[in-house]
Amino acid sequence: MTKVKINEVKIEFMEEEEAVSLFDDLLQRVERDGVSRKLVEKAEKKILKRTRKAQKTINKGKPSPEQLRSLRESTKLLEDIIKHPNRYSGKVTEEVLKVL
Repeated sequence: MTKVKINEVKIEFMEEEEAVSLFDDLLQRVERDGVSRKLVEKAEKKILKRTRKAQKTINKGKPSPEQLRSLRESTKLLEDIIKHPNRYSGKVTEEVLKVL
């Protein structure tokens, strides 16, 4: 996790390697609940695309706080699904992945 400072506010940013690892863990967790692998892979592509786009804006020195916050909230939700699987049924997890 990298912290990016924007206008005196620090926002955590998950780099691409960390996101890939997160989705590997997520895939193992949700397959037991009957969530389709294809849906997880589709969500992974979306998050990785957003991560790369955010990384480019950070490298240019023009990071968007809204973009980074949105990405961080999405990854926090995925981390919560992994850490607390009993809170999320298969259907709820599917809906979360569709919304990402």
